[in-house]
Amino acid sequence: MDTAPAPLAALVQMTSGIDPAVNLATVDRALAEAADRGATMAFLPEMSLLLDRDRQRSVAHIAREVDSPWPAALQAMAERHGLWLHSGSMPLLTDDGERRVNRSHVIAADG
Repeated sequence: MDTAPAPLAALVQMTSGIDPAVNLATVDRALAEAADRGATMAFLPEMSLLLDRDRQRSVAHIAREVDSPWPAALQAMAERHGLWLHSGSMPLLTDDGERRVNRSHVIAADG
């Protein structure tokens, strides 16, 4: 009989807003708390890094995935906190930069 504890997942609840830096700081604090409580995986909500109904204002923050700082920031957080991470979704641009898309990522605990 295996007596190892079952893996613990954290479901991050947050109120995302129009400032990605504030949202990333909130995510980082939530991941630190999840890791401290023994979680091995965390799930972020949809649009956790930017939630802005004003398309003109939000355009300054949205980039192609290869140009966006968000995936790398989440990879660094996953590694720092030793957690697997599901990014929820984040707004990005298609590779040609013509359309907005939502992307989700699963990031290993080693980033």
